[in-house]
Amino acid sequence: MDTKRLCELTSAADSLQLKPLVDLTSRALARIIEGKTPEEIREIFHLPDDLTEEEKLEPLKNTTDDPRIRLLNRLYAKKRKELKEREKQKNIEVEEERVDDRSVDDLLSFINGGDGGMFRFGSSLPCLFI
Repeated sequence: MDTKRLCELTSAADSLQLKPLVDLTSRALARIIEGKTPEEIREIFHLPDDLTEEEKLEPLKNTTDDPRIRLLNRLYAKKRKELKEREKQKNIEVEEERVDDRSVDDLLSFINGGDGGMFRFGSSLPCLFI
């Protein structure tokens, strides 16, 4: 039986409160996904991948103090750090790309003190250069 029909049968059995059938179909589904990665399970059940990169790299619970899980969590932490650095670099590049959209007349007016006199040459306040 394909997975779609097996899921539908499990749902129907649950709705009809047929506990033996729910148990049987649930065990069959468990056998199908046993030992599979999340990506493989998504593929089997045609589920969309709705996790962000950071969510995929969340630390795993290590209740048995398994060294493989510790290593995986360290690798995930390193990857999360790389993602943050990449995002930070992207933000810096976006800031660098900002363009002053003021007109030449606006800039000349600012330089000549057309801003109400707040930053005039020769005043006691500092002059800003753009």
